[in-house]
Amino acid sequence: MTRDTKRARSSGRDREAVPATEWERDVGVDAGLSPARHRELLRSGQIRFDRTIQVDELIRPGAGQRTWHPASKLRRLLLSDVAAFVASVEGDEDVRRWSLLTLAGALGPDVVTSSGRWRLDLGAGIIAHPARPDRCGGPPETATYLPGCALREAATWTGASWRGPSPDRIRRSFERYRRTEGAPWISPGSLRRFVLGELWHRAPELFPDDVTAWLGLRPRAGVIRRRRWSQPDIFAVLRAMTPILHDLNRHSRGALLRAGGQGATGD
Repeated sequence: MTRDTKRARSSGRDREAVPATEWERDVGVDAGLSPARHRELLRSGQIRFDRTIQVDELIRPGAGQRTWHPASKLRRLLLSDVAAFVASVEGDEDVRRWSLLTLAGALGPDVVTSSGRWRLDLGAGIIAHPARPDRCGGPPETATYLPGCALREAATWTGASWRGPSPDRIRRSFERYRRTEGAPWISPGSLRRFVLGELWHRAPELFPDDVTAWLGLRPRAGVIRRRRWSQPDIFAVLRAMTPILHDLNRHSRGALLRAGGQGATGD
């Protein structure tokens, strides 16, 4: 650890390597980058979302306290990267289903697992899971709406008692894929960052209010800039999510949406 790194961390920041240059720069909640500059860095793969997505990080993608990552792990995942992983688990039905629900709801990697307390309500079009710890005093569950193509796929799954794969099984699937020649660094938590990054590129006007409401995050005082008379449009987020899932399905040669991949991209 260099002297500059120690000084940066003592002031509440970390330093990360910039790919292709091996330079380091300060990043943190006080990183003074404009939204346009953040988007430019995000597209070039020089910054990425942290594991824990907070409201202020939704406003400024790539900002926030982060841990040390080697330069090889800093490249932003491309749609083809995630689709290649989905294609690699096509023969493992449990992990394939986990991938679809995790991507469709931008969920944490530990939600749709055999050890998680979650339920899928196809009638309401939601997946319900325990609320985040920072929602003290709020509802015990977070209800995340899923796009119609994902719901149609889930409706074909036989057996209502399916509880998802074990966390170890998911972790081993990613470890096997990372051993593939030329495969980028990808982990279970990468899928959520990928979805949010794609949303930011395709529909930046949905940040932060609409995406925050869709994720079920609790707004912090002074962060949500929504006017008093406006309401978050969660279904606008679902409309933006649908082409992302269809693109993933096309690049994975139909591995993601076996039943819902033929629908229109607007539902």
